[in-house]
Formats: sequence, C-alpha cells, structure tokens
Amino acid sequence: MQNVIQYKYFLFCLLLVIIMAGCTKKEDNCISVLPCPVVAVTGTHTGQVNQPLNLNVSYITGNGCWQSSELKETISGNERFIEVNATYKGCMCTLLAATMQVTYTFTASQPGTYYLNFWETEDSFLRDTVYIQ
Repeated sequence: MQNVIQYKYFLFCLLLVIIMAGCTKKEDNCISVLPCPVVAVTGTHTGQVNQPLNLNVSYITGNGCWQSSELKETISGNERFIEVNATYKGCMCTLLAATMQVTYTFTASQPGTYYLNFWETEDSFLRDTVYIQ
C-alpha cells in the first residue's frame, strides 16, 4: 500500500512538472521580415561601365513596427530582380504605413541595356531600364 501511495505521488509530481513546463511563457520577440511594394524609382538611368549608378527606391512599409530594410537582388543576364525586405519588430503595431526610401546601387561590367524589376506584388514588378555605355 505504501508503494502505491509513493507511485501515485510520483505520478502527481511528474504531471505537475509537465504542466508547469508547458505553461511557462516563451519570449516572443515578434520579429518578421517581409517584402515591401516599390512605388517609385528615381535617379540617373544612363552610365558608364564599372561606374556605380545610385537610384532612389521608394517603397511602402506594412505598419508602424518598421525597423530597417535591405535589398535582395537576383541577376539573370541583363535583368535584375530587386526586392526590398523590411524588418518589423513588435507585437503591437500601428496600422500606419509609411513611404520610405533606400538607395539601390547598380554597377555593370559590360555595356548594354539592363532591365531592373522592382518587386510590387507576388506577380508584378515595377520595371525600369538602365543604359550603360
């Protein structure tokens, strides 16, 4: 009988430990990285080989928790696919979207016509053309 009580006490303590471990609050930093739609690209669109061109890229943030942004570029021949990825930090964010700017630096090692495709939505891009002599 003593062994049964000890066994039940052990199971009760084990169950209590499992329940308490499951209820501990895990810290959630609420950090996310999402693409932002580009709305405008301004700057010089003609240049020379191996000379950088700086283009101002305007994009819309998703909410008030915006912290920073970075550009992700994929190259395919004379086409560039550019995505602005914004980092958001915060669990409770205002729904106020803002237009921000980032500089995209384009450098070509060969003369020609280059097509810059800036991400707008999952299936559309803002297409811009750069001429390099």
